[in-house]
Amino acid sequence: MISPITSKKYHKVFGLIYVSVVRSGLRSCKIDEAADKILSYLEQMDAFSRKVRTALRYPIFMLGDYSRSVGMQLRHRTPRLKRCA
Repeated sequence: MISPITSKKYHKVFGLIYVSVVRSGLRSCKIDEAADKILSYLEQMDAFSRKVRTALRYPIFMLGDYSRSVGMQLRHRTPRLKRCA
């Protein structure tokens, strides 16, 4: 029996890794272990992406603050040209 997830048309939906792990789990009759591996992988990726987002908050804030500061300085300290009429 071939699971619908292991057919080739789902490679773009689930990704090649997921489909391959499920296919090998079905072939070896160890689908529970395959599902545990996928779950472990997804949890690790979620934890990693949370850490990256947390680590990037301060630099992004500082970049925005610096940009606002430079913009205000350029706006207020550059001479304004008057139109000669």
